[in-house]
Amino acid sequence: MQYLNLDPSLYVREDIWQAERRAIFARPWQFMGPASSVATAGRYLAIDIAGTPVFAIRGRDGSLRGFRNVCRHRGANLLADGRGTCGLIVCPYHKWSFADTGRLVQAPWYGRDPAIIPEDWPLKPVALADWRGLLFAALDPEASLIDQLGDLPEELAAEPMESYSATDAATVSFEANWKVDTDNFVEGYHIPGTHPSFHAAIDFEAFETTADHGFVKMTAPPKDGLFYRGKWL
Repeated sequence: MQYLNLDPSLYVREDIWQAERRAIFARPWQFMGPASSVATAGRYLAIDIAGTPVFAIRGRDGSLRGFRNVCRHRGANLLADGRGTCGLIVCPYHKWSFADTGRLVQAPWYGRDPAIIPEDWPLKPVALADWRGLLFAALDPEASLIDQLGDLPEELAAEPMESYSATDAATVSFEANWKVDTDNFVEGYHIPGTHPSFHAAIDFEAFETTADHGFVKMTAPPKDGLFYRGKWL
């Protein structure tokens, strides 16, 4: 069997990137973070989906809603990326303010000619879904989250995910097409040279990557003696 790399132009062509934004990022569900981060009123979680900022916020009525993180006036970002708490959602540019339902509350200093009709300027909604304590968003979903997850729910059925709690978060930013990161992440060939401590801990000859319905799984047994009574040595 002969393996070929993708044509290099597919990593740099603008038309390819725009097609990917629609087909790969806008339609499928994208992971936002733990649902616990928006468990109480006023808590929000904001992320970027391939250049489109979105956020989820827990309303004072208890409902969880998602919106594009863009002011309806001049397009400024409303909330900073990450987690936080707010009352009104206030644009940092012209101070337009929105309720947690997405409704425009106030457009100060705008004047009355023409009058601003709040119902004409709501925030653009974004679909949200929660699976076992994990929150997902989709700009233009074409399938349900469960359908997209495929065989993953069965694979993780025995894992007590609902009891997990998030203790840390990290963001990795790089100037490259997303496929560069994916190409490297889903193969184990780079482990000996790039992750020597991990390579020393596993039986690398038994390392395996499989593409299943809805997820990619990488497995490798630890070397004998690596764990003692459930603890890492």
